[in-house]
Amino acid sequence: MDKRLLILKSGLTVRELLRLKNNYVGTKSKVYSKETKIKDIEPFSDYILFVSRLSWRGMLIPFLLPLCFAIYDYYEYRIIINSIKFFILIYGIMLLCVFKSKGDYFKVKMITIAKLMYLRIRDILNHQKNI
Repeated sequence: MDKRLLILKSGLTVRELLRLKNNYVGTKSKVYSKETKIKDIEPFSDYILFVSRLSWRGMLIPFLLPLCFAIYDYYEYRIIINSIKFFILIYGIMLLCVFKSKGDYFKVKMITIAKLMYLRIRDILNHQKNI
């Protein structure tokens, strides 16, 4: 699937795309290590997919940590429904914290980060389908 079509189907609004475009223009003007800049030919769609990849990075820890606590809770009390509730509660809190921190890092809203993560999942599934 085309990158642009994938971005269009991700659910990003025009306002969110404009915010990402402003970040893209600001990033292009930044100087990276050893006086190298981002290529001027790098398209905006690649930048959005790159940001979605970065926003997806580190999502294993917010999943595994509550899972370990839920498994411990199950072995301690042997009540599965309480362990599931505990997992959902801790996972939800950690997910909100991750969305907030990534949103602050990329200077976008939390809902935009959620949409970028959804875009990353669609990109992964699309890539596997093409193989």
